[in-house]
Amino acid sequence: MKDRRLLRIPVFALVSLLVLLWVQNAFCIRDYSIDSRERGFKMEKKNTVDAVYIGASHVFSFFEPPLAYEDHGITVFDYAIPSMPLASIAYRVKEAYKTQPDALYIINLNGFKTSRVYNQNLHRSLDFMPWSLNKLQMMLKLFKKAGYSGGRVAEYFMPIIRFHSSWSTLRSQDYYHPVNGLKGAYTYGPFLQTVTDVTGQFAFTDSRGDLDSEQQEAIDEILAFLDEKHLKALFVMVPQTLDTAFLEQANTLKDLVTDRGYDCLDLRDRMEEMGLNLAEDFHNDRHLNVHGAVKFTDYLASYLKEQYGFADKRGDGAPADWVRSVALYSDVIGPYTLDFERAHAKRDHALAAPSFTLDASQAGSITVTWDQVPGAEGYAVYSRTAGAENGWWTRAGETEADVLTFTHSNLTGGAIYTYTVVPVRYEGDDVLYGSFALNGADVAVAEAPENEGEDADAGAKTDDMPAAKDGGTDGEGEIEG
Repeated sequence: MKDRRLLRIPVFALVSLLVLLWVQNAFCIRDYSIDSRERGFKMEKKNTVDAVYIGASHVFSFFEPPLAYEDHGITVFDYAIPSMPLASIAYRVKEAYKTQPDALYIINLNGFKTSRVYNQNLHRSLDFMPWSLNKLQMMLKLFKKAGYSGGRVAEYFMPIIRFHSSWSTLRSQDYYHPVNGLKGAYTYGPFLQTVTDVTGQFAFTDSRGDLDSEQQEAIDEILAFLDEKHLKALFVMVPQTLDTAFLEQANTLKDLVTDRGYDCLDLRDRMEEMGLNLAEDFHNDRHLNVHGAVKFTDYLASYLKEQYGFADKRGDGAPADWVRSVALYSDVIGPYTLDFERAHAKRDHALAAPSFTLDASQAGSITVTWDQVPGAEGYAVYSRTAGAENGWWTRAGETEADVLTFTHSNLTGGAIYTYTVVPVRYEGDDVLYGSFALNGADVAVAEAPENEGEDADAGAKTDDMPAAKDGGTDGEGEIEG
């Protein structure tokens, strides 16, 4: 009997620990897209990922893995953390190596811009990462960089210490964060809806600058591990507005990794090849929007497949989770992208976006009227029911160059529709698509009068395209990169 009582003590302690860990899962930074990346990556079967893409927000706001699989059949996972501290990159590589030792390691040099280690990016980096000796070593390194010691570090071992005050606001999803299945892809609202013109904001230099001690330490640690494990690696620079001082340091880093025998690709030099439009394809000066990400992903995925000989995993025996990721991500970006974007049709941004108005004065129909665009040989009119949850963009109709109006008929009264107009021209058998109002304009369909012959006046005539709407689709707020 006494032995049974003694046995209850460790059993009770184990159960208590498990309950504490489960409850603590609710008391962490509320950015569950990070949790999806962490746990989603761990769910990948060993040696099934072609490439692991490591860095901060300049990874997932540029490269969308479901699109790379959909178009090229390759599996690349965005193993990235918003505002990832520079000192943590080597540990992320080591963590990825545990399950994907044969993968190509893509490492973003943009993340080598020395940044402060502070409370928020520490929690982002640590709260959802599985416990291991590697995590503990990373924690100690980051605490040293942040100047934290003693009781100041307790909240990173037990986040409930910091976030206990959120008890009254907890939701069911705080206890269980389902993996979203998107392989690290981005779904933040401004990424989907916002357009920022960054024309003229990019600096370029061929000069070399001295690395600071933190940059030198970080690159030495990464290269030492890559050398030790004989890993394949590609270092990349993505298009961001960066200051000249860092660009000089980045040039030094590019020289350093190339001299060590690793591949290096500066994608800032290939924006024209990608078809990136600086007036349309960014949501702020550091990150692409969905329209730019579609182009960037297609370009980089094509490069990876060609340069590294990755097999096309589509077709018979295709991995079900990657097929599912395509469907899931299509549902996310479908309401924000037009068919020719996903098909990577040729573009001619010299064809300006036409101004247009919407007339809903007639019951059950909308008339779209636009201004002529110099050089246009025709126009495509796109529509969708308003609101991302209601439908994708579809092509409502097409007109010749001299026809500047289109009437969309047989619509449901009271429904709200969104429209945009795209100028086109022809080059042999190819259709080249111009610029367009990315968020379109909305109008309500007039309803038929109750009494026959009564005038329908429920509709209204809109002004030109409105500004982008606010909104988001996940918990990931604006991030640094």
